[in-house]
Amino acid sequence: MRWLDEVGSLPFTLAPRLAEEGCGGDKGEGGPAPPLPGGPAPRLFGRAPRRNKDREILTGWEVPSGWSDREAFASSFGRHGQYAKGNDVQPFRDGKTGEKCRTSTDGLIKAMSVLSAKSKGGDGSGRRGKEILFFTNDVENPSFLADLSSRHGVPPPVSSLPAFANSSASFRVFSAMERGSSHPLHSHGAAWLGQASGSRLWYLLPPGTPRSEWGPKVNACEYAREGSGVEPPEGAVSCVQRAGEVVYLPRGWVHATCALEGWSVGVGGQGGSPAAYDQDFEVLSPVEEEEYDRGGRVAEEMTKMVDCGVLEQGDVEDYLDSYRVEASKDGVTPPRQPDQGKVVDVEIAVTEKNQPKDSEAEDAGSDWRRFDGDLNEYYNSLERDEHGKRDPNVITSYAVHRWLGPEASMLIHYELVRGEIYGRLLGTTLKDEGEESKVGLRVFDAGCGLGPGLMYLEQKEPSWDLVGHTISSEQHRWITEDLPPHRFVARLRSYDEPLADGDGEDRRYHAIYSIEAAIHSPDLRHTLAQWSSALEPGGIVVLIDDFLSVGVDRDDDPDVELFAKSWLANSVVTTTELSEWSDGIGLALVNDRDLGSEYQVLKRNYRGRRPEVKVQRGLKHQVRCVNK
Repeated sequence: MRWLDEVGSLPFTLAPRLAEEGCGGDKGEGGPAPPLPGGPAPRLFGRAPRRNKDREILTGWEVPSGWSDREAFASSFGRHGQYAKGNDVQPFRDGKTGEKCRTSTDGLIKAMSVLSAKSKGGDGSGRRGKEILFFTNDVENPSFLADLSSRHGVPPPVSSLPAFANSSASFRVFSAMERGSSHPLHSHGAAWLGQASGSRLWYLLPPGTPRSEWGPKVNACEYAREGSGVEPPEGAVSCVQRAGEVVYLPRGWVHATCALEGWSVGVGGQGGSPAAYDQDFEVLSPVEEEEYDRGGRVAEEMTKMVDCGVLEQGDVEDYLDSYRVEASKDGVTPPRQPDQGKVVDVEIAVTEKNQPKDSEAEDAGSDWRRFDGDLNEYYNSLERDEHGKRDPNVITSYAVHRWLGPEASMLIHYELVRGEIYGRLLGTTLKDEGEESKVGLRVFDAGCGLGPGLMYLEQKEPSWDLVGHTISSEQHRWITEDLPPHRFVARLRSYDEPLADGDGEDRRYHAIYSIEAAIHSPDLRHTLAQWSSALEPGGIVVLIDDFLSVGVDRDDDPDVELFAKSWLANSVVTTTELSEWSDGIGLALVNDRDLGSEYQVLKRNYRGRRPEVKVQRGLKHQVRCVNK
């Protein structure tokens, strides 16, 4: 667990308060603390000690595979029925019938995703709209908890404790929250919770604390939010639980939790008799397979969330449009096209709700969107649709490049960049994947996207000073709010804008690299000149991108023309042209590698066939190609 004064770099704006004790009963920087009042203390179980922290080593509990991805979770457990609850752990009510609001796991996750995306339009706190607390137990939902429990066990340190030694004297619980959602202060029997995904902030008060000292019942995130004006109760302990860690609370400890990351998932157990928590809920069961697969179900479930006051009608319309789902009069919902990864055809998208108006589309005689050449909106749109599939802790989930090599890796690009830096600047060969240069180079990522290259190089080369520019506000939001703590700097700028630091000091770079981004430049010759002027003497520029074959007519070839429009590729040039331009801007072409042949790009990404570019109605984005 991490202390409150250590979590400033988490994707949440926290007040600079110092907790005196942690959930494991250890001092922030001063070693073990005296025993906490109120009898047995909470305990923390984890894989290994954190810096300056004592915690017990956990050897018998694995984070359930695939649970960190909401869509993968919905795919595995989507058919199970659920109550849609607020943070008071009570179901919302249907405004028309007064019945408890029920949906499938898949429908509930979709509603949570909609509210989470909506909140990001503000300060990213998750406070806008309703708060959904996905919390259930095996009293009301035995089939769901049984299915979950088949994928994980009770950690041995916990299973040996009196409250959980006898399974008949305890019951199982599941909790999932979006960032900024909370389970306010409450208390009950002994409990344990394993964090499977994301992270949550805990506030604890010892047993016997009078309710009058708990303060008002509020979203616990307000205790930590900068400028909220809401103080935690006097004497509250604060700490952060990460994925893979397990918290045990003895009976009677008052506690509240706040989700610090999107899709924060926990699974655990609670001691005592389940009958004591019977809230007269009808026992839930899975949705019949035929009903779950029926056309129209998604639209109906989302509309049901409107009747329950969870979503607004506009939210549903935006969601259905974004995922190409239509609520037709006959109740048939055209199925969402699955993400097939290695797609051969490049599909140029159009939506009926947002018909293109730019002149180029009209001139082409088609109705697909070109975003009027707006790269910011183009990549913003991609990020909004794909955001839920990404895991900020897994670089390959947000590295968006063509696959290279027999392992179909997207990380080879970064190793190619490292290799050129080692060979051209350090005069050596990159031999061992685990080695690092230990030389303080300054490196710039021109078109850093979601930051995978910067994150990868920071991990491999901790001595490098890394900076990147992205033109997309949504990509920049991902880097600054969703990625784990990092040292590199990402700016919301075009890579044609000055590369100097914000303090005005003109620090130059030893290397500038651009991966599948230079092709967007409206004037690549000008862009190269800008980069050249920002280099240290002897510095290098590394480009990995699509280049035109010599002899192909750029202006008259219809495939080239459609490719350029579909990818917003403003600079489709040959490497010969690059060489000619270099002479006048202080550069020289020193290495021209055909990565397409070397790494079998056609075979890996297009099944050995030349990709067919075609106009196709019904897709939101302009292009779906390879893994984009």
